[in-house]
Amino acid sequence: MAKRRSAIRDQYFPFILFLVSPILSLFIALKESKATWAKNILWMFVVFFAMSLAVINDDWDISRYIQQFKDYNTTGISFAAFWEDITTNSPDFLQPLINFLVSKITGSTMVILTIYGIIYGYFFSRNIFFAIEFIGENLGRVTGLILFAVAFIISIIDFNGFRYWTASHMFIYGLINYYLKDRKQYGVFWILLTFTLHFSFSLNVIVFIIHEIALRRRVVFTLILYVITLNLGKVGIDKYMPKEMMPKTYQTKAKDYTSEDNMKQVQEIESAQSINGYVSWPSTALKYLNWFTILILLIEIGYRGKNFEKSEMLSMIFFFGAIANLASTNSISGARFLAVFSVMFYIYFMFIYKDLIQNYYFKIFTEYYSWVFVVIGIVNIRRLFDVLGFSALLGGPVIRAWMPEDIPIIDAFKSFFPSF
Repeated sequence: MAKRRSAIRDQYFPFILFLVSPILSLFIALKESKATWAKNILWMFVVFFAMSLAVINDDWDISRYIQQFKDYNTTGISFAAFWEDITTNSPDFLQPLINFLVSKITGSTMVILTIYGIIYGYFFSRNIFFAIEFIGENLGRVTGLILFAVAFIISIIDFNGFRYWTASHMFIYGLINYYLKDRKQYGVFWILLTFTLHFSFSLNVIVFIIHEIALRRRVVFTLILYVITLNLGKVGIDKYMPKEMMPKTYQTKAKDYTSEDNMKQVQEIESAQSINGYVSWPSTALKYLNWFTILILLIEIGYRGKNFEKSEMLSMIFFFGAIANLASTNSISGARFLAVFSVMFYIYFMFIYKDLIQNYYFKIFTEYYSWVFVVIGIVNIRRLFDVLGFSALLGGPVIRAWMPEDIPIIDAFKSFFPSF
């Protein structure tokens, strides 16, 4: 009986601690990552992050979603008028539909952000804990550093681009269930649902269908295709998109994403990042890490004849990577495809790690190159402090719900240390 009470106390203690200090409870959850409740603490942390965003810049996507939500609430638009507008102007209707339904109940910004956080956090937390599950007994310094970086490639900071990045994690979640968990129908459901959240994922769905029809388990072919396309990004995939064959609503979206104005926006983003050079470090580091890790797989496949478990997932990843290479310099979403590719790739990397670790040279190399993953994580933690409220450290969701506003952790730190 005493042991049972102790087990119950240990299980519920992180949730109670979460009400006071979400960050401390998250550390405990990561330390006890094999516990069944651990992934739900991460999920709750993402929800808390969403509801306590201390800074929302006007140029963030999330600010447009909030304004749309407020407009729905104040105008009292009918469902018929809403649906006509959405089906006429936008094929990715899921996020506006959420806004519309919630606006009929409340006009609170915190409520809609919390609902966004619940959705985004579910897929984010599940994908991270899939990676932890796949590592299993091999969770150590090297795999821990890689996992640390993977959690920040498409992280909770990217919540501000709710539609695209939620669709990204949803797509990855669907692929993991389809290929690695053998839950075919369940996985396909989430894969297909992604393009109702963001139009560009119609391309991802097409890539998935083509792979299943023609390229399943053709790892070597898709790997060669990926390598060939690494330097072909400037070909201009938009020139060959059959826009005229699309429904009218989709034509408009496709033209918007491949327009000159869109490309100017890409250049402005890149220019802004170059001002704070450290912001671009993770993407640069990730590019070279991808090349190095793929080289290891190439050696394993070419010289050792390694037939990896669930290789159909790997062929899908490489085929998707080839399309991402072609699209990466032609639209904002094209550049984002590479981040999706990286998360997919490293989660599968965790899945086959137990096979790779048997290679002596692989163990030696990873002892050194895994430290580069730290750069990705540290820079993104610094970015996180710019938007995460101080209440995450002390106060928790109960107190935050009654606070009129929060301040970023970095600002709170500077107020204590003005010379910093």
